[in-house]
Amino acid sequence: MANKTDNASMFKIVTGVVAVLLVLAAALVYLQSRGGSGSSAAELAALSQALPAQVDEALSGEDGAFARLDASARRIAELRQGGAPGSASDWAQLESGAAAVLARRAPAETVAGAARRLESDARALLEGSNALLDRTGATAVVQEFQQRADRVRQAAASLPGSGNAAAREIAADVAFLRAVVDGLNGESSDLDIRPLDNEGREAAVVPLLATIASL
Repeated sequence: MANKTDNASMFKIVTGVVAVLLVLAAALVYLQSRGGSGSSAAELAALSQALPAQVDEALSGEDGAFARLDASARRIAELRQGGAPGSASDWAQLESGAAAVLARRAPAETVAGAARRLESDARALLEGSNALLDRTGATAVVQEFQQRADRVRQAAASLPGSGNAAAREIAADVAFLRAVVDGLNGESSDLDIRPLDNEGREAAVVPLLATIASL
């Protein structure tokens, strides 16, 4: 769990700087391109404005976003071979910014995949928590378990954009979820919670163990 959220936070810091620079470059290039003539200048202007949004979509883990960003960057390079209005240095900054984000494709997709798994795991725990309520008298603890599982589910959907704050909150909630399952399963736990009997463990706890381990 710590690796999932730490990687998301570090990735956000690195790519966030690149994304800001890319937006600034795109604004300059767009203004320059509008002053040009012909269909190439118009297409370059449109592509320069599309890049920041495509970067944001890619870093947010949207399906197909990296492919769209790559296609736009390649098209800009192709059009520039025939000449482009404005400053060559601004165009170069725009292209290098896009290239820097594309170079982070593998870790970006790793983070997005981890966030999706985290959300799925939290949803599974939430769905399985009703069986815990049916088997234990620790109603308040299980209700908090449900609240925290739902909070993890919602926070996972915001990764990697939410960064360190969300990562710390998720880690704290996951620690509580584990403590509840450990306690009900008769293992060492920080919570004062009575273990379920063997039948209760098989019915309500065992189905959650693989998901807790995944977190």
